[in-house]
Amino acid sequence: MAIEFRCSQCSQLLRVPDDSAGKNARCPKCQALMLVPTTSVAEPPPVGAGAGAAPQEMGGMPPAASDPFAPLVVGGAGGTGGAPPSAPPPKHPFGEAPGSSPFGGPAGNINPYASPASAGMLPIGYQMMPINPRPVAADAVFNYAWEIWKNNLGLLIGITVLFIAGNYAIAIPFAVAQAVLEQQGEKEMGIAVYVLGQVINNVVQMYLNIGIVQIALKLARRQPASFADLFGGLPRLLPLIGMYLIAALPLLFGFLLLIVPGVLLMLAFWPAYYLIVDGRAGVIESFSIARRITEGNWGSAFVLYIMTIGITLLGCAAVCVGLLFALPLVSVMWATAYLMMSGQLMPYGPGHAELLGSKPVSYPAA
Repeated sequence: MAIEFRCSQCSQLLRVPDDSAGKNARCPKCQALMLVPTTSVAEPPPVGAGAGAAPQEMGGMPPAASDPFAPLVVGGAGGTGGAPPSAPPPKHPFGEAPGSSPFGGPAGNINPYASPASAGMLPIGYQMMPINPRPVAADAVFNYAWEIWKNNLGLLIGITVLFIAGNYAIAIPFAVAQAVLEQQGEKEMGIAVYVLGQVINNVVQMYLNIGIVQIALKLARRQPASFADLFGGLPRLLPLIGMYLIAALPLLFGFLLLIVPGVLLMLAFWPAYYLIVDGRAGVIESFSIARRITEGNWGSAFVLYIMTIGITLLGCAAVCVGLLFALPLVSVMWATAYLMMSGQLMPYGPGHAELLGSKPVSYPAA
């Protein structure tokens, strides 16, 4: 016999073994944690749901995912069996808790791969999966990213337009000021204004790009996202500046040495950016964790890199208007690559796209 009940968060019909009664289980669709009832709950499907939907198996979660019967944690759905939430610790200057490394990393023997107790960008009822690097094919990444891109095209184009508009809103005034100063013979002052404009523009671009990546991560996790998320990257800005300062010199020398070493460095450490934006690591440890994620994924990352160039060139060829479509696809593609290669999102082949809709998903047996 099996116990059937509905997820308290997404109303997905679930089925677990009868010996799971009273334990805490995780919904494979929305990752919410809840208490398994002692008997099947005979409940009609929610309004608007298709009749006859098959229940979603919870017993076949992949080995890399969290134990479906793990104890309920703070912030999980249902609130049964969990400790009461505590006040957040004081912020570290780099955005992490005190007692961590100078750049916001875990302190002592804390496992950097463990699922965090709380995730600021996740709504209540969601729990981040632990990082467990695994090799992933490039086509699995692209197919999943394509589905995400199609289903959220309006939001993705909208935030791209805001990103481009923000760049012009800063660049144009400084360019005008520079031209006026140079016409008045103030060439040195014009150069200073130009440099200041470039610095401010780069910081704003970095800030807005954090929001774009956080939106892409939310959509890839099938979580709700909005235009307001574009402006939520301020806590990650300072750690990212630290990461860029550390990585800039090696990348510069790498690209000067016949370009190939620079490309290899990018292929080895690109997940460091996403680890910081995702709140999974501080600056220093992000490089070592990124290196573990890319082990076994060099070929896939290189294929995605070539695809990025091709997609961007196609966007430029379409009178540059195509960039409004190309840039969001690239953003979602790399966010998906980070989640899949770090083991937070499980690729199940072509049928994995069903996770985006309302169809039930049948997971393979463990």
